[in-house]
Amino acid sequence: MRSPEVGAQALAIIRRHEEEARGALGVEKETLEGELATLTGNSSRLLQGPRGNVSADFIVAELARLDGKAGEVRQRLAVVDAELEALETRPTTPESLAAELLTFDRVWGELVPAEQERLTRLVVERVVVRQDGIDLALRADGVAGLVQEITGGGGARGRAGVEATLEAAHG
Repeated sequence: MRSPEVGAQALAIIRRHEEEARGALGVEKETLEGELATLTGNSSRLLQGPRGNVSADFIVAELARLDGKAGEVRQRLAVVDAELEALETRPTTPESLAAELLTFDRVWGELVPAEQERLTRLVVERVVVRQDGIDLALRADGVAGLVQEITGGGGARGRAGVEATLEAAHG
C-alpha cells in the first residue's frame, strides 16, 4: 500500500468488521446450540413419553423430521465454528493486508475494464479535477471492501470472481 494512512484506516476498518463478525457468529452459535438442545430434548421426550393415541407412524415420521433438522443445525454449527476459528487463528495483520493488496496490484492489468470499474467504484468516493491537480476522496470502508473482495469475504464476487474474470480474460 502506497499510503500508510490509508493502510492504517483500512486495517482498523477490517479489524472492526472482524470483531463484529466474531460477535455475530458467537450469537449465532449460541442460538444454534440452543436449537440443537431443543431438538434433542424433543426427540428424547417423543421416544420416552406416553404415546396414548399417537400412531407409531407419526412418531417415526416426527423423529425423522427432528433428526433431519438437527443434522441441518449441526452442519451450520460446523460452518460457524470454522468461521470463528478462522477469525481467531488468522486475523488480518498489516502484513496480510499488504500481501493481499500486492496480489491485487499484480492482477489489476489482467482484469476486464468492467471489473476494474466495479472495483474502482468500491474504493473511490469522488474525484475532483482542478487546474493544479486532483482531489481523490476514498470511501471510508472502500479499501476494506476491496480486501474482502480479494480474500473471498465479499461472497460469490470475492476472490473467486476476480479469478473467474482472469480466466475469462486469458480464455
